[in-house]
Amino acid sequence: MSLPSSLLTAIEPQLQELSITELKRLQKIIAQLIKSQEDNTPDYCKPGRQILDHRRIGRTTYQLEKIKCGKPTCRCAQKNGDLHGPYWYLYEWNGEKIISQYIGKKLPSGLDVD
Repeated sequence: MSLPSSLLTAIEPQLQELSITELKRLQKIIAQLIKSQEDNTPDYCKPGRQILDHRRIGRTTYQLEKIKCGKPTCRCAQKNGDLHGPYWYLYEWNGEKIISQYIGKKLPSGLDVD
């Protein structure tokens, strides 16, 4: 989940009213969340792909990948050949296996967090 920058701007005055103890507690919570997301690196990459970026939202991972197309005469099949893309893919565990879905060159609005 991402917060619009307007919401962050709206809560800033309330944050300024917090005591040093409350701010340190908030800092600890934020640090734990950051570490959790950094430790939550993607653990799935199909052969012939290179992960450039990833976003995890709940149990869904969105990965920006450069890919090999599989054609033996394509430039991507050469040693150190340029891969295609990048393209976004969605990965989810359905209880039995990881499923993937092609998203496209851009993430849908609302998922594009910078």
